[in-house]
Amino acid sequence: MDNNKNKHQQAIDQLIRMFSSQDHKKVIDLGLKYIKIFKDSHIIHNILGASFGSIAENNKAEYHYKKSIRISPKTAITYTNYANLLRNTGRIDESILNYKKSIELNPKHYKAYNNLAITLHDIGQLHDARVLLDKAIKIEEKNFLAFYNIANVYRDLGLSYAAIENYEKAKDLNSDHLPIYNNLGLVLFNIGRYEEAILEFEFVIERDPKNAASIQNLSSCYRAIGEFDKALKFNTLSFDLNTDNKLTDRLLTNRAGIEFDSGLFDESVLNNNKALEINPKSYSTYDNQCLGFQKTGKYEELKETYNLLYKTLDGSPKIKSKDENINHILDKMDNIVALIKNSGRTGSIFLHSLLDGHPEIITTPGVYFKGFFHPEVWDLIYVGKSNPNWKKILVSNFISMYDAFFDSKSLLDVPGKPMSGPPGYASGLTTLGENKDISLKIDKEKFGQYLFTFLEGYEEMTRATFFKLIHLAYNATLNRNLNPKLLFFHIHNPTFVESAQFLKDFPNARFLQIIREPIQALESWCKIEPKITDITSMEHEENNKFINKFAIVLNYLNNQILDKSISNAVLRLEDLKKEPTNTLKKLSDWLGIKYIDDLKEPSFEGNYYWGISNTTPDVKGFSTESVDRKPGIFFSSKDITRIKPLFGVFNSFYKYDKLDKNNHKKDLEFALSELDKPFDFEEKVLKRTKGDELSIKVQKKYLRILMRNIIEEIKKEDKHIKLKNMI
Repeated sequence: MDNNKNKHQQAIDQLIRMFSSQDHKKVIDLGLKYIKIFKDSHIIHNILGASFGSIAENNKAEYHYKKSIRISPKTAITYTNYANLLRNTGRIDESILNYKKSIELNPKHYKAYNNLAITLHDIGQLHDARVLLDKAIKIEEKNFLAFYNIANVYRDLGLSYAAIENYEKAKDLNSDHLPIYNNLGLVLFNIGRYEEAILEFEFVIERDPKNAASIQNLSSCYRAIGEFDKALKFNTLSFDLNTDNKLTDRLLTNRAGIEFDSGLFDESVLNNNKALEINPKSYSTYDNQCLGFQKTGKYEELKETYNLLYKTLDGSPKIKSKDENINHILDKMDNIVALIKNSGRTGSIFLHSLLDGHPEIITTPGVYFKGFFHPEVWDLIYVGKSNPNWKKILVSNFISMYDAFFDSKSLLDVPGKPMSGPPGYASGLTTLGENKDISLKIDKEKFGQYLFTFLEGYEEMTRATFFKLIHLAYNATLNRNLNPKLLFFHIHNPTFVESAQFLKDFPNARFLQIIREPIQALESWCKIEPKITDITSMEHEENNKFINKFAIVLNYLNNQILDKSISNAVLRLEDLKKEPTNTLKKLSDWLGIKYIDDLKEPSFEGNYYWGISNTTPDVKGFSTESVDRKPGIFFSSKDITRIKPLFGVFNSFYKYDKLDKNNHKKDLEFALSELDKPFDFEEKVLKRTKGDELSIKVQKKYLRILMRNIIEEIKKEDKHIKLKNMI
């Protein structure tokens, strides 16, 4: 008997050695001979299952795994190996059950936790994946893969700093695993730490010179810091090395972005078009193309591209709950008003704070959901109805991805990056109350319970319905009115894709735009950030891109959102501050709600809202100090003389100034004749920046193209009717 046991063990040892050398066919030939001798050997069946799986003979692999389990139903590793096979062949639900069985049999089985977490991560169950990986790390604290995998989960959840921390731990445990460096570089890039990201990608490329993904990522970094020659060089190299046709549209889009930023506008348009031919649902390409046309005043092309994007997107079909009370409330939420702005610093959050808490309005504080309507965000949050646990997963994924919504002091960003910096801080939601000592917080557990309860009556979910349910759960958590007349959504500054998807989901939404005198708005918004070191940050780059700001403020005759909406109106910040009662009464009439005196109290959740001014932090909301300020804090008098005619029609329509048509034509001709001369503010920007001369030069070029085209638009008087009614 002992001799037979020894022979069995010798056979197993021999098979394991051969398996380790990856000579799977020899393992199979010998294993099949041994299994005739040792018929009840669950270990040999397990080895045969793994060997057949390695050469993609999956049916035979499954046969031997099942035999192994039948012989020894309490061996955890067999369930893990069988689950691996099921996962690799697309039988995800079965693989999950077998991983769970393995963990049940051996709660210390690291691989089962790790592989189950990867499986859940791949199907969008990010929260559950994170929990499992935390357990895996506790089991094997020195296993780099657990830290690497949990970092990937944090990255996909948008939790960048947690991702960085875990990638660094993975590096400490295994400094040779190149995917760690690449993924760490991606996270650093996403939060604007470009120089650090470059070091990570260079580390990968030095050891793997044909790594096309890292080379393209390096290209994106050089684009971000304005080194366009290097960016194009590495983009071309990644093209040459790329063997994945699915990446071609992304490479073309990246090249188009580099070309646009370096002043090669025509080449940029061409490559964006090529990318869209390959992948008509390349959303980043649409955003790039639309933005390029907006920055250069190519309005017909902008309209055409935006319409094509709109047609490409799928709307959210209306679905019903089994709970008729929920249906009744959600039907009322079809009356949606979305708030947008015509520039930065227009007081949009201040206006929002006046409407928060009105008994006939349902809304959520801040601008957290600006990016919610990007199609890729919904794909991350919702795993689909085929998963029996989709409701639980949907709630947990939402809570994980929108951490700042529940705690305004969270440093984690939300999808769409609505603000420059952590959204709670940047929106002024951490300095509420008379003493500025209150920050908004929402009970996650209570909110989650309400949201899950509301989901119970549904067989599936859509983005539009879930958006309403978020508002319902928020108001239920606060014990607020659950029978609103109107859903008020502060969409703020959506990308073209985000706005088009919102319009597709809610085609009957009305839009309210808050505006401010345009020269004053530009001066308040434009910043000149001196670059005192060689390190480039995302915030520095954005603050010095004056072309972006001009393009948005000058886009008053061709706003794609307003042009596509069924109803819209404009409200002046000056009227809101100087004549609040009269303005809010008019606004209430347009919204279809009752005017109440509480509308004149800026607050969120009943806490006084101060705003986010760096220059006048202690000035209360209705102070007119900011709107009474005379022009000249950024532009010189010469600049204003040249820029102001471009806003003549806007200023006349919205009663900022009177318009003499004859003089206006002369002013436009003068502005046109002076276009080739530098503006004083451009010289100021150039002097206070360091090493950004090319970026400023390109912006100068596009500003002149934009101004020339907007002057041509203004001359088409039939387009003036596109200006929206003023409240």
